[in-house]
Amino acid sequence: MVKGLPTFSINFVGYLSIGPRPALHPLYVPPTCHAALKGYLVLVAYVAMPVLHFPAFELFPDTDVPIFVLANHDDVVPPLNLPWVRNRTGIDTMLYGVYDHDGVAHEHEARTIIHYAGFPMGFYVPTPEVDYSVSFPTSDNTSQPDVLGNSHSVQESSIPISWLGYTVNTVSAGSSSVLDTTPQEDVEPEKKAAPDKKVAPAQLNLYMIMKECPKWKRALAHLRLEYRLEVCLGRTENPHLLVTSVYAERRSQLIRTIWPQCLVKANVTAEQLEIVLNTVTQLPLSHDEVLLMTGPWLSLFLYDIRRAVTRSMNDVRAGFNLGGNTIWGIALRDKLLGLVQMFVRPYANILPIANNGFALFLGEQITKEIIYHIVFRINRTCKFRLVLADLDPAAFRHAPHPPLDTLALVGSNCYEVLLARLIKIWDVTDIMPHFPTVIQVHQELRETVFMLLLQESDLGYVPFLNILRSLCIITEADVCRVGRPTKKKKNATRPTSDRT
Repeated sequence: MVKGLPTFSINFVGYLSIGPRPALHPLYVPPTCHAALKGYLVLVAYVAMPVLHFPAFELFPDTDVPIFVLANHDDVVPPLNLPWVRNRTGIDTMLYGVYDHDGVAHEHEARTIIHYAGFPMGFYVPTPEVDYSVSFPTSDNTSQPDVLGNSHSVQESSIPISWLGYTVNTVSAGSSSVLDTTPQEDVEPEKKAAPDKKVAPAQLNLYMIMKECPKWKRALAHLRLEYRLEVCLGRTENPHLLVTSVYAERRSQLIRTIWPQCLVKANVTAEQLEIVLNTVTQLPLSHDEVLLMTGPWLSLFLYDIRRAVTRSMNDVRAGFNLGGNTIWGIALRDKLLGLVQMFVRPYANILPIANNGFALFLGEQITKEIIYHIVFRINRTCKFRLVLADLDPAAFRHAPHPPLDTLALVGSNCYEVLLARLIKIWDVTDIMPHFPTVIQVHQELRETVFMLLLQESDLGYVPFLNILRSLCIITEADVCRVGRPTKKKKNATRPTSDRT
């Protein structure tokens, strides 16, 4: 038996709101009870968590986690005292609010307590008779009990935020990897020294599969960048819409469409890819089943952009100088309000160009920072190095301006980060202006850039074109790259462009 942990398959469903001053508790259920449970739950909202969760009724892992209440509860659902972030479409196609897991919306009211999920992707033990223990990383944070009665800290109950963090039960078998398609938390069970007991399957993630299978690694590394290329060139739907659960099938279709060209660029055929076996049946998995594990890549791509924006916007060199103690209170609120308005109409589509809010944003240093991060930075996938701009130099390096969808992607993600911060500090006694969704802003910014490129008689047209052209020739010397991880160099003569 696994002491203190479940010895059967359980799925994480979401958070259940309980009590007149609601507390959010993680809800788990065996796979056989999904249909019965749905009749007792009502989806009311989502909570934005710092790590990926895989709720049973959602199609893909996400940091937005559903919040339910009991369906037979006759009382009015109590409000969550959490900061509102944005709206999103639920799996039932209805619109729901997304709330930040950290902070409060109303200081004078009771706080909403969240008991963090101990197993945000469920838990699966294919051989429960095996005696092994699971070790969690140590932490000094205060522990909180989960619904199973186990106590874990916030960090203990979190899996790493990484595009490689979508895990499965796997076992290495020679040059191939063996996996089960059930998502798992990325923890490795400790092997017991007793020789008479079987070894439990090791829990590996997509990173480990690629590490053991060089042909898969090359093909998936290209897929990761080709996926981003499709978004930046506007060959897909609005990325903020595409990331929703309603478009899950469209994302799968997109991956299947670009997969053949990824194999060609990786110089490998489908027949040459290493065989991947299911741990239970020992039967080969299809390539589609392996590719299904790349489902979170788009949401993690957008998260990566927002993280780069957050790092840069506080810096005086790279962003808007919003960090430190240089600005606070009403002054900070007014500055954030002015920055948010750069991306929304009428400020973002007014003429002349010199007065256009989005045109002014494109001339800011933070625009260079984010475009460099997306387009010109070296991306390492299991030590396989690729640069997005090199996949289509004509569109990024040799064009008179970056693709319209790339500029809209940068602007909409900056808008989302700034708006979230503005909401967080807004005084509850004041009425906050209405702002459009990030989906709408992305579409409108794309239309704005197209409109600006037609203003040939505008006095600011030539300077504007020069700004856009400068965004196609960004080098590492042109950016600050605030907060990038520093690594000790093994060779002092190693060129700086090798840094990630």
